[in-house]
Amino acid sequence: MKKKSDLYDILILIGLLATLIILIVPLLIIAKYSFPTTDDFSYLYYVGPYWKDSHSIIKTLYLCAVYSLETWKSWQGLYFADWLYFVFLSLFAEKAYFICTWVGLFSLIFSELFGAYILFHKLFKVSIVKSFIYILPVIILQILLPISGMEAFFWMASVMIYTFPFACMVVFAALLVYFVFRDKDKKINVFQKIILLIFAFVIAGSGYISGLPTLCLIPILIFFSFINKKKNSVFLIILFGFYLACFIFNALSPGAGIRQSAAGEGDSAVHAILTSFVESAKYIKTWTNLPIILTNICLIPLFVINKEEKNVRFRFPILVSVFSYLLFTSMFTPNLYALKIIGMYRVQNIYRFTMYLLITVNLWYWVGFIKGIVIKNKKDEKEISRKKRTIFGILRVTLAAFAVVGVLFTIYKTYGKTSTSVSAVYSLRENEAKIYNEEWQERLAILNDDNIKDVVFHPYSRKPYLLFFIDVTDDKTNWINEAYARYFNKNFVVLSDE
Repeated sequence: MKKKSDLYDILILIGLLATLIILIVPLLIIAKYSFPTTDDFSYLYYVGPYWKDSHSIIKTLYLCAVYSLETWKSWQGLYFADWLYFVFLSLFAEKAYFICTWVGLFSLIFSELFGAYILFHKLFKVSIVKSFIYILPVIILQILLPISGMEAFFWMASVMIYTFPFACMVVFAALLVYFVFRDKDKKINVFQKIILLIFAFVIAGSGYISGLPTLCLIPILIFFSFINKKKNSVFLIILFGFYLACFIFNALSPGAGIRQSAAGEGDSAVHAILTSFVESAKYIKTWTNLPIILTNICLIPLFVINKEEKNVRFRFPILVSVFSYLLFTSMFTPNLYALKIIGMYRVQNIYRFTMYLLITVNLWYWVGFIKGIVIKNKKDEKEISRKKRTIFGILRVTLAAFAVVGVLFTIYKTYGKTSTSVSAVYSLRENEAKIYNEEWQERLAILNDDNIKDVVFHPYSRKPYLLFFIDVTDDKTNWINEAYARYFNKNFVVLSDE
């Protein structure tokens, strides 16, 4: 009977993986039509020649590090995210811009599969198959329904500063939770310590949207480590100290101060924190949409009939939910403090990714808590599962199939072309992406023509939802226009309808 049960789970996993592959293939295809835009040209002016002039990876990495330090002094403190962004700009922006989409998509997918493997399988002893079944619906929703698919996966600046650091945060958080709550006699070895320190360096040196929640998470886990008398508590304190130093190096950089002055007066810390609670609650209410509700309703039976959680005591569901909400709320504070707004779409993407993830994790924990009350002992649980395993197996495969079809249909009918995969298929089918790229190539030929110094463009005839961001304007002095003109050595670049 056990083999049959495993077979049912494998069928569900294959179905979910097939769905994920089908959904991301159009995104990977349309990515070949993407190209640099806006901020890319501002920074390409400085970092673009690094690789072209040297063709040395080592020299390019070094020069990008030098320029990231200059940026730390003059504009923002994101020492790692900026460095990574500059490296990818120098290496890939002009010839292989699609790389940013691949990094965004696969870092998100890998990080959450890894997180599920570490937490569900390694820590809670759930089978690998079920662990992936739990997380794959979340990944599918994250990919299909970001606030802005373009900023999540198709714009290099956003991918390197927001999407990729979020993926790093997921991996880092999963490892920390695992090391704190696994057997207290096990120590974190040297290799694991180095990995954690590297992730701390990366996340603290990236966007505050991922950096601040991580800063809040580490002390919480240190507290539990001391409560449980774990041997790793001293190292976790060292790790927190290192992370805090890196975070301060980022947040209090001269460039951060300059950028804040340019942006105008922000909010007080206390008011920003209080406002974060209000805005995060509004966000949860607004974006707890039908697809996420249906997805988690369909996950409940899988959570209920799972009997593999060994040594798991779901004792503190309220505490877990409170901590989850506090971590989610902390993501709103940086932008509210600096700009008095909840953030641009690229920031809100991370809110949504996190919310989808936390909803599912909390649901799993609450189901485990309630199941523990209903099923008083393991004997009862085994008896129930023995009698109904086959029926439940067939039922959950059928339910999973209907759930996938139902959720995807709901997304299609509700969100249409604002859903990433639907939009990609539409743009490819209608040749939007191809025509858009061809018109860019025509522009690029003009920009690369040294005999043309005064450049006048006409608006794009096609503006694919996933690829088009912001165009140059009819104002020669607009910063985007000036970025193009400076990079391509033109007197001016301007947009005209005539």
